[in-house]
Amino acid sequence: MYWPTALVLAYAVIAAFDIRRSQARGVGTRVRPYVVAGITLALAMTGSLVWTLYHPLAFTLAGPGLFSALHSYPFAIGLALVVLSGAERNEALLDLALGYLAVVLVTGTVVSASGHGGLGFPVQLVIPGSVLLLGGIGFLLAQRPWRRAA
Repeated sequence: MYWPTALVLAYAVIAAFDIRRSQARGVGTRVRPYVVAGITLALAMTGSLVWTLYHPLAFTLAGPGLFSALHSYPFAIGLALVVLSGAERNEALLDLALGYLAVVLVTGTVVSASGHGGLGFPVQLVIPGSVLLLGGIGFLLAQRPWRRAA
């Protein structure tokens, strides 16, 4: 229940922040596609995981690595970032989103396939989360000007 609730709330908070920031700058923003895609992806991932719980044989036949990476909430976050980059027409955000998705797929596949039980979950969250954190810091540093003229 944590991930679906957290994702839906996160999409709502991000949308409110984006709308407020764009109004302060006097420009419009297209945040609705991002919110709709994000909530849809969160619900789809939840449905996929519930289906996997009730059909464990399909999961076993597909193999845990790539299947678990594609059916993870971090992957849903990356897909929503791709939608946001398209709505905002921001190539730098698209690059960050695609890089993040690659990291999610690699960490999800490698950790699941290697069988590092206790370490798998933190690694699958900390490494991709660090990519998003560093990307956010990069976008902050790229903003100009740092100080407003008096």
